[in-house]
Amino acid sequence: MPMPRNVFAIEVDLDGKVGNLYSFPEDLILFITTWKPKSNYQIPLIYTRIGIFTVATTLEECSFGLPNFVKIQNSLIINPDHVVHIFESQTGAQIKFDNSAPAISISDYKWRGFDWSLVLNKEEQSPDWFIPAVSLDRRDKASGVCFVKVKDIYSIEDIKLKSNYYVPKFLGISSSYSIATTLQAFQELFPKLVSMGKDSLVNLDEVERAEKIPYDIIVYFKDSKHTTTMAKNKEKYFKFLFK
Repeated sequence: MPMPRNVFAIEVDLDGKVGNLYSFPEDLILFITTWKPKSNYQIPLIYTRIGIFTVATTLEECSFGLPNFVKIQNSLIINPDHVVHIFESQTGAQIKFDNSAPAISISDYKWRGFDWSLVLNKEEQSPDWFIPAVSLDRRDKASGVCFVKVKDIYSIEDIKLKSNYYVPKFLGISSSYSIATTLQAFQELFPKLVSMGKDSLVNLDEVERAEKIPYDIIVYFKDSKHTTTMAKNKEKYFKFLFK
């Protein structure tokens, strides 16, 4: 049986305040629902045995959550593990990566004003975590979902999903990915979870029981204060949970 993945995510409380954890083991998921931190989008909210998490939706959150990565400028974070050389060019500098990955150009202002020892002398290694991701084709169109190893990422920049909505774009050797932001994507990434409603994916192994109350069905989890709800039309599929 394969070891459970440690998934890169941002710990939050129910008020949206960021916590101190940046990953969780996938086998500790209780359920996943959706959360609307801003008016123009909603993202998965993941309840686990060690806290509540959501996906990293900004470069700033990636910078905090992946401390071995280095923020070069507001729109670019790089992984020093893959940097082999930084050299001056006519317009500033070039950052060269291993495995013939595409080089990145840096402006003259950034070249002369940045402390490059933060990149060249970085000792901390990439964590053994996995990013819940959407594969992108050459036109940055979604082509499927997958998990990507953090250590395989060379750089992170922004990608525009829709008007005024940017999310991190992760670049590997020859592929690129955006962060997975929909419940549908998470259902594909975690096929063990079952749908108990429009906005609810549940780990049945962690469910203690379900209870019908007026106008709702409550789902309780083993040794947890967290609960979720079940849609009425799902009741017939989970009769074994009612005790």
